[in-house]
Amino acid sequence: GEEGCKALGQLLKINQVLTTIDLACCERIGDEGCTALAKGLEVNQALTKLDLAHCEVGEEGCKALGQLLKINQVLTTIDLACCERIGDEGCTALAKGLEVNQALTKLDLAHCEVGEEGCKA
Repeated sequence: GEEGCKALGQLLKINQVLTTIDLACCERIGDEGCTALAKGLEVNQALTKLDLAHCEVGEEGCKALGQLLKINQVLTTIDLACCERIGDEGCTALAKGLEVNQALTKLDLAHCEVGEEGCKA
């Protein structure tokens, strides 16, 4: 849940070996857990894949990830599939981060309730 993600976020600030975190289907992560992970990844230079599919990430979590994408140039894959609370605002926040990001090659938003506005972003 959120507390575990806070601990992982702190670990990511110092760990420079771990390349993948797969937390798929950990539904209690939510926005707070996602935000904690994103803060840890701001300084991490090793992690390339973050899987948060089915983790109840919503708009606030995507705002944190969008800010992360402006800073982190190592992460190549983010999986947010089936995070139905992302919506248009969350997708827009991610798009703003991608405007300057030069590393991310895969972003999975399948089944995330993104509408026309989110797709335009």
